Amino acid sequence: MTAPAARPTTRFRTAPRIAMGMLVALLVLVGLALAAAALAPRQLDPVLGHLSPATAVLLGAATLLGLALTPWLGAMGRIGAVMLAVPIVILLVANELLGSDYAGAPTGTPLDIPVLLLIPAGHLTLLFGALRSAGWARRGAWAVFALTAVLSLVIMIVPTPPISDSLLANRTVYGALLVAALMTAAIAVLLERGRHATGTGLG
Repeated sequence: MTAPAARPTTRFRTAPRIAMGMLVALLVLVGLALAAAALAPRQLDPVLGHLSPATAVLLGAATLLGLALTPWLGAMGRIGAVMLAVPIVILLVANELLGSDYAGAPTGTPLDIPVLLLIPAGHLTLLFGALRSAGWARRGAWAVFALTAVLSLVIMIVPTPPISDSLLANRTVYGALLVAALMTAAIAVLLERGRHATGTGLG
């Protein structure tokens, strides 16, 4: 008789779960950074906006961690990790070839259009995929919905200070991204309710 296969240790099972929590935290921090930049554009947009080094580091770390966790992510999470990684690699390579001041800067070429679409799409897909893979799909969807609802409402209520056109455009974009995240979270809540009711669903 052959010996039964050894079960994975508790430590092995826990490590990916902790890493998944770190991935979720990084992705949420990206959204919080943009929300803060929208609320105080003159003070915080240069340090927390979409072109800031801090947000670039958060997004880059989330991308690397997402790729590293692909063996433990479900289909949604793996798709999100690739969707997020592809435009970031494009920006890194393009800016290296163009000799830009820093990696991640807009290239000023038609490449910027798919990049600007893929990054937020990949970010949200990876976030909800990671929540599902960690077993937090239902509670996580509600938490993201509540957080983005509050942030979107606050941004709408807080009056826009006298700022430049570029900062105003950034504030508008950040608000629109939060609304997109809110709508995605609402859809996720509905899907998870149906999934919980039927006891089925894809990983």
